[in-house]
Amino acid sequence: MARHLNAPLSSFITARIPIAPDANTDPTMLFKMAMVALEAITSVGGNDTGVLVNDIQDTVQLVPGESWCMATVQSALRYVELITGKISAIAAGGLCTAVFAQSVPNQVTTPQVGDIIVFQHGAGPSGHTEIVTGLGDGTFVFAAGGNTTPGAGYTGAAGVFHKMRTTTAPIGDMTILGFLRPYL
Repeated sequence: MARHLNAPLSSFITARIPIAPDANTDPTMLFKMAMVALEAITSVGGNDTGVLVNDIQDTVQLVPGESWCMATVQSALRYVELITGKISAIAAGGLCTAVFAQSVPNQVTTPQVGDIIVFQHGAGPSGHTEIVTGLGDGTFVFAAGGNTTPGAGYTGAAGVFHKMRTTTAPIGDMTILGFLRPYL
């Protein structure tokens, strides 16, 4: 499977990036910026659909209604590939744990800004993923991710949000599988 980014989603990202990126732009910096640019997106009615959510899902051939956290990461990766010409070795796909398993050479244990944090729900194959946008004190990171909420007490639709994530304890039923570094 290959990543695909349609023109409306690419334009959406470009309009929200504060620089004019080109082939010489640092891919890790642009990856983080593309993910932050997606933060304006939320699903419609809490059912994992909406015009831009569907565009994100289409990046890795998901259908409306499917979980879209990894598709958000894949959309940001594809944006960087199109702008810089630098192709990430991260596997293309929509299932977090499968992408992690297929991207062994890019797995790292200590996060850096621009890494992809991959969680697993319980012992099953489902997971969640976000991009590390800032480092904390070693016990947490700041991350942006799709198909998530900004935190406890939020009652709106899932979207692309920024939050603080612990790196030392489970979050509900989620544990960290590890981190992927898109550009080694």
